[in-house]
Amino acid sequence: MDYTITGNFVLPSHGKIYSPEIDPEVTLRTMTTAEEMRRMSTSDYPYKVMANIIKDCMVSGPEINPYDMCLGDYLFLMYKLREVTYGTAYTLETRCPFCNTKNVDTVDLNDLAIKEFSPVIFRYMEFDLPQTGKKIKIRFQTPRILDTIEEKIRHHKKKS
Repeated sequence: MDYTITGNFVLPSHGKIYSPEIDPEVTLRTMTTAEEMRRMSTSDYPYKVMANIIKDCMVSGPEINPYDMCLGDYLFLMYKLREVTYGTAYTLETRCPFCNTKNVDTVDLNDLAIKEFSPVIFRYMEFDLPQTGKKIKIRFQTPRILDTIEEKIRHHKKKS
């Protein structure tokens, strides 16, 4: 299918944190009205909904589902999807809690710093605790993990 507006991007992780490594190049198309409506709907699994929208808007990209990407890559794709769909200008409106003054400012999303992959991160993925000697292995947080945590919280609140 031929899309009018697309954007080509490289994941901040460069695909190196996944096993096996993935191709970090992604092409996103703009969201459709149906996808916009899905984005605005309520859900018990908000990260899954947005991950599915990102996946649907991927014209080309890695085989990994955005729901299983590290949060850095997921959020990067979310911002880039917003950029492709609406442009880079993001208007912020705040109100002072003391004087009730309304402040409006526009931020260019391209001016936001992107934390790129660094191999140094692998140094801290596995280590031994100094006193107990137990081995700790850290996993990258994913949208799926966040939805699972929220589901467990809801389940625990219902039980008590």
